[in-house]
Amino acid sequence: MAVVVGLALAPSLLGLLARADAPRSGIPVSLSARDLWTTAWAVGAIVLVATLIGWPVGWRASRLAPGRGLVLLLPLLLPSYLAYAGWGTLRAPGTWLGDLLLRGFAGGGAPVSPIGPSGAPAVTAATNALPILASRLTAIVGLALWGWPIVAAVVGAGARAFPSEALDALRADGATARARTFVVMCATWHLALLGALLLALVVAGSAVPLHVAQLDTLAIRAWRWLDELPPGEHWRVWWACWPLLLVAGVGSVGVWRAARARGGSDGGHAGGGGSSAGLGVLGWSALGASVLAPAMLAAWSLKSASSLRRVWLVAWGPAWTSAAVAVGVGALAAALAALTWRALERGGPGARAARVAMLVAVAASLVPGVLIGSSAARGWSLVPEWLADSWLPVVLAHAARFGAIGVVAGWWLWATEPRELRDVRALEVGGGWRAWWLGTGRWGDILAAGIVVALLSLHEIESAVMLRPASSSGGGLAWLMLQWLHFARLEDLSAGMLWMFGVGVVGAAASGWLLGRNRGAAIP
Repeated sequence: MAVVVGLALAPSLLGLLARADAPRSGIPVSLSARDLWTTAWAVGAIVLVATLIGWPVGWRASRLAPGRGLVLLLPLLLPSYLAYAGWGTLRAPGTWLGDLLLRGFAGGGAPVSPIGPSGAPAVTAATNALPILASRLTAIVGLALWGWPIVAAVVGAGARAFPSEALDALRADGATARARTFVVMCATWHLALLGALLLALVVAGSAVPLHVAQLDTLAIRAWRWLDELPPGEHWRVWWACWPLLLVAGVGSVGVWRAARARGGSDGGHAGGGGSSAGLGVLGWSALGASVLAPAMLAAWSLKSASSLRRVWLVAWGPAWTSAAVAVGVGALAAALAALTWRALERGGPGARAARVAMLVAVAASLVPGVLIGSSAARGWSLVPEWLADSWLPVVLAHAARFGAIGVVAGWWLWATEPRELRDVRALEVGGGWRAWWLGTGRWGDILAAGIVVALLSLHEIESAVMLRPASSSGGGLAWLMLQWLHFARLEDLSAGMLWMFGVGVVGAAASGWLLGRNRGAAIP
């Protein structure tokens, strides 16, 4: 993992070290208080909305059997722009809301015509800020609808230790619903705060859909600087983005310390038992607003069902390229999960190396994707052209972005396996790789982690746009979707989103099926 991240980041790190002698283009790159303020309030708004959704849903999910609670993670396996673009169809030109926003209001509130007497647009950015405001609001809510499962997962995992008998006793004593809710909030507020902080770390470096909504957070400013500067000066952007790098470092250390504290000696599969309770109205409503409603709105906005077929005339090449990259990244993530689990189990220098790999991988995953992609592009420009034009650079860049999931999955599999089971397996099947693989009985979990990472790679835009040219045939599916998002190609965008929705649902179902298989060890 350190090699993968090193290949992606080494050019920019070397540029930082040699910054004193590097020539300057004269293009200003400086961090401003406005950039920090915009980033703070945008991230804060996203996290606030996501926490208000994920906190109660996570508490409800803590009473579910582990397999049934996996459905809550579905929004994370779909593109982060799905909710933004899906709900955004309600304000498309020609719709009631879209026309209302385009007309705007002038003076005392009287509606104005979008076309002036001379035939030029009468509504300018100075007189009508409603479309921009609506786009930014949709982007914030859309990212919250994508990220609330992170809060729900943290709350749900931690709240499983809360004794259900306590609430039963309160109910038997005649406590009101408000009183029981207060008790639950007091018992889980620290979990909600932890989930909110984790989500903040993730979205602080996010550029899509905030990039499309022109909300100038620091990550989006970095994207613009990278587009303006020559490749030899991209190190200046890294220098200007030191707050995001500091956040990534602090977050990775926090995850690493939590992993060390968790260890693997207490055993027991995560989640234990659960009840057959459902997700409740709020849980299904959150999933509907995050996944089902955007997909239905995308289908509603299609003028013709044949668009689902015609979109492949343009998307076939990019989709094939992105699918091949996703398979490679998923396979690499599954290998990282197996290697991490095996190294931690054997102990010694390998276990220490695995923990260092976790620290590096989590830090890289929290760095904005545009920085990872630009640094990787700079490094691969120094190798032979046939190698630079292959899929390998994109695979390694995406692995640097999402390899942490494979490493953390390997740690989790090791940490949730009882020590007694490990000892029995070592005695029964030996210590070789093949015997270990057959004896663990949890190969489905490793493959599920690979599928999850493959889906994330398929939807990845930020690092991909820095590594591939902006072409409809060779730039990958990420470039194509970003072009449709920018230029309001609603018919193509809606058809593409429906296909992405279908792929995400199938991949999530496959992951859930694999997680449900071979839960115990394969030792007879």
